[in-house]
Amino acid sequence: LALPSDNLNRRQSTCTSPKVRKDWAKASDAEKQSYINAVLCLAETPSRLNIPTHSTLYDDFGYVHAQLSTPQRIHGEPVFLPWHRYFVQVYEDALHACGYTGPAMYWDWTVDWAAPSKAAVWDPVLGFGGNGSAEDAANNADMMRVVDGPFRNLRPTYKDRLVLPHYLSRDWLRGFPEAGQPEMIGIAYGPAAMEEVNSWTEYEKFQPALESSPHGAVHGGPILTIEFRSDLLPSSHHGRQGLVGVAAKGPRHSHVRLQGNPQRSGTGYAG
Repeated sequence: LALPSDNLNRRQSTCTSPKVRKDWAKASDAEKQSYINAVLCLAETPSRLNIPTHSTLYDDFGYVHAQLSTPQRIHGEPVFLPWHRYFVQVYEDALHACGYTGPAMYWDWTVDWAAPSKAAVWDPVLGFGGNGSAEDAANNADMMRVVDGPFRNLRPTYKDRLVLPHYLSRDWLRGFPEAGQPEMIGIAYGPAAMEEVNSWTEYEKFQPALESSPHGAVHGGPILTIEFRSDLLPSSHHGRQGLVGVAAKGPRHSHVRLQGNPQRSGTGYAG
């Protein structure tokens, strides 16, 4: 972004070895276990930021995302897709440093939209564990602690931008079948919703449609805002979201507004 815009407009790149992203539901048991072990390794690896000094590399990712979200610099802006794609890549590199040799995983919520709670990602053995429990909320900063799965004893350092050590928590939104509303706002990332998102041919309209729904719905339903910056799921959620952007508009479209006027890349979708 430091280069003059005319040079950026002339730059062309050809990706000869695109990164592979794998659906968690289609991964082997060995791949899932290796991924889980690497995440647990991140939680034992010292922070690269040292803010505060007792946090871990795992905490660094939630901290960075939170810092850039208030005020908003990575949402509601042209950098939304490319920034999160890069963020997932940095996360994958950290997992590789912890011994994981597979690709970054994603949760294909477009498949599980009708019954998100039954998705493979919530498996208590080879998954991220299920919903939080209200029983221990009083001892967990009033948050619903995840009580099963390999990350049940994980203690994130941050809650949003606050230093507030606590057990990993989740609070799924229940459904309202009588009103035609499936659990976890699944309708917002179902076939009809995705068809509408992908119908936009202009990036300025496509990206806000993707970001508000389904991106916002997945955060607000399965992950819920109380813990989405410290949970494990955002990395797999943003991995899937990035695939939507590339599949629908091609890899170059996520950068088109930045190339148009990099000096105004943070001023909204008009670029």
